[in-house]
Amino acid sequence: MSDRDEAQKLQLAFSLHRSQKFSEAAKLYRQIIKWNPRNPHALASLGVIEGANGNLIEAGHLVSRALSLQPTNLQFIENHATVQYRLGNYTAALESALKGCSIDKASKSLLHLSASSLFKLGRWQESLLQFDKILALEPNHMAALN
Repeated sequence: MSDRDEAQKLQLAFSLHRSQKFSEAAKLYRQIIKWNPRNPHALASLGVIEGANGNLIEAGHLVSRALSLQPTNLQFIENHATVQYRLGNYTAALESALKGCSIDKASKSLLHLSASSLFKLGRWQESLLQFDKILALEPNHMAALN
């Protein structure tokens, strides 16, 4: 597969993914990864699909690989934190979320992941501070209010 073919296949996979044709998109992501195991976007996107299907271990591996290739990609960081949280790896989720927050201090999703991870770790005061940061950005943020 040429680089151009890879790019076209990736765009088609993204289109299928956006159209909620997840199995078709996953098939293309796997083909891309087979040809180029270092394609971070195919890895991360397949990880999202695997996570949505409940295959959290596989999702974690895929998203971790994507993140190792692009360690400052905020979407990859958020995907990694989300998968780790869903796996019950709250320390890993917190580390990823805080890394993302250091890049984007206004990311409500990363702040929420960090606050929820801190809560699960029994670090109540720190958790409240993170929830307060969300509410400072969005006073009616339902999850933070809860």
